[in-house]
Formats: sequence, C-alpha cells, structure tokens
Amino acid sequence: MSEKRIARIAVSAATYWTDRPYDYNVPAEFADVVKPGIRVTVPFSRGNRKCEGIVLAVVEESAYDQLKSVISVLDHDPILTQAQIKLALWMREHCFCTVYDAVKAILPAGLWFDFSAQLRLTDSYDKEMAYEAAGKSKLQTMVLDVLFANNGACDRKAVEDAFGEASPGTAIKELVKKGVIEENSREKRKVSDKTRDYVCLAVSSDDALTEASARKRRAPSQAAVLQLMASVGRASAAEVKYFTGCTMQPIKALEKAGLVTIEQEEVYRHKVTYDGELIPIPVLTEAQQQAYDGIMALCSGVEPACALLLGVTGSGKTTVYIHLIDTMLKCEKSAILLVP
Repeated sequence: MSEKRIARIAVSAATYWTDRPYDYNVPAEFADVVKPGIRVTVPFSRGNRKCEGIVLAVVEESAYDQLKSVISVLDHDPILTQAQIKLALWMREHCFCTVYDAVKAILPAGLWFDFSAQLRLTDSYDKEMAYEAAGKSKLQTMVLDVLFANNGACDRKAVEDAFGEASPGTAIKELVKKGVIEENSREKRKVSDKTRDYVCLAVSSDDALTEASARKRRAPSQAAVLQLMASVGRASAAEVKYFTGCTMQPIKALEKAGLVTIEQEEVYRHKVTYDGELIPIPVLTEAQQQAYDGIMALCSGVEPACALLLGVTGSGKTTVYIHLIDTMLKCEKSAILLVP
C-alpha cells in the first residue's frame, strides 16, 4: 500500500457551478477505511466549514501540492457501489444537479447528517474584556458584535451570514486561541426514527374525574381529555385528539398543571411483513382484460411505449394495475412503470 493516499470527494456544500471532485489527503488512521462509496467529513471553503462528502475514488497522486485532510469517516462499509457512483456522475451531467444531490436521491434520507457548530463567549471574558482582546482586528470585532447581539452565543452560520462573502474562519480561530470564545460542534441525522406522542394520566382516575368536573365550564376541552384519560390511562396524542375533538393546546395545559404527562415513543421504520393467508387477486372483467392485454402487448414489444388507462372511479383500474404488477414481479426480464 502506498504511504500517500488521496481521496477524490464530492462535497455536499459545493454548488452546481463549483461541483467537481475535490482532492483531500487521507490521514494514516483512515488509510484502511477510506474507500470509494464511503461518506466522510471534510473542511470546505476558505472558512474550513465542516461538511459531508462522498468518496468517489482513491488515488496516489494529486495535481495540487497543499491538500486539506479528511476529518472523520461516517461509514464502516461503502454505501455506494461503483455502478451507483457512475450513475451519480451520469445524473450530474444530464439532470442539472451536483454529484452529491444525485447520491442523496439514490440513498435513503435517514443516512444523512446535519453538521452545525455553536460559538459562545467563555466564562473568563465579559464584553469589555472580549473587545479588548480582539484589539484592532475588525474581523474579530465583527464576530464579537454578532455574538453579543445574540446574548453571547449563536450558531456559526449566523456569523458566516453576517460576513457575507468574506470568511470569518481566521477571526474565529484567533478568538478561540485567545480563549475569548469556544466552538462546539454538533452532528445529528437529518431524518431520525419517527416518534409518536403519548398522553399518560399523572393522577388517579378519581382525581382526574374531579378535575374534569371543575373544568367543565371554563375549559371544556381539558375536561373532555381528563374524562377520556380517566378511562384509558394512556393513549397516543392522535387518539386523544380524535376522540375528544381537541388540539394539543389543552393537552399541554393539563401537562403544565401536572395532571397528565406527554411521552415520546420511537416508531421504527421497519419493513412491514404479513404472515397471514394471501387474498386471491380479483378476476378481471371483460373490459379490464382488454385493458390488461393492451398494456401487456406494449410491454412485450422491443421499442419503448406508454399507455394511458382511463376510467371513472370504481371502474376497476386498480384491479388492472394489480394484475400488471403481479405479472411483472413474475417476469425477471421485463420492466414497466405504472402511474395511477
């Protein structure tokens, strides 16, 4: 293995006009894990903003002498095959998008991360001392202006927006070095597991009914929620709203009063499987059979073709689609696009 490894990376922060593979040095600790199809974090632009990238290739030489280095590796194994990387490059040329946009269209949304950093004034400095430490540096003073306009703490993006086309990176780095401010990075998935709110009774059923009677005139929605919860004890917020006709506002008011609690429960996005007996596919009528035969004739042809299936509600278009899908699933070498 060569001592020097260069990763050519499609960077998420690149626009269409600046989109190209960027060369990054692969540190020794990542030499064995950085491969094509792996996602990494890298510094990008003059401000060295931390962002996500996808490795397109790993080479031994670069046309550039000074390269930034990969910060971290996000995957244990490649999430893209070579064929998918080629597809993303093809999409970039034909669909007016960046390579990274194409990759995001190929892969599930739950894979992606959101990177942000927060700047805050350290406890050792007050406002006067901070400006004194910044000295005559206009850029460092601008950073402090934004911080104090946000009560001493804000996202780094707020500072970058205030600088416009200029980069605050050097000024932030100097203030951090002086101990005036500190920067904390955060990484979280853009799409996480789905959660569902559950309402739980926090008092006894008798106390809930007593409170419901007391609130019946001045807060009828809260009274309805308490009456329901006295019977069931725990239910999803969606069910409570459905059976009482209320919004989340009275539920939150009851939570504030200590009568109920609201808990979040994860609902994992697992594939649903069915182990029961399958229902036979409905038999096609004469008219449906004609539509089915016509579309299948187009599918079996050599040239690409399309068809429009028309019919009023209840005419049986869905039944035709079900038969077409069933047939296609049984044909390994056929393909069809169905748009209801």
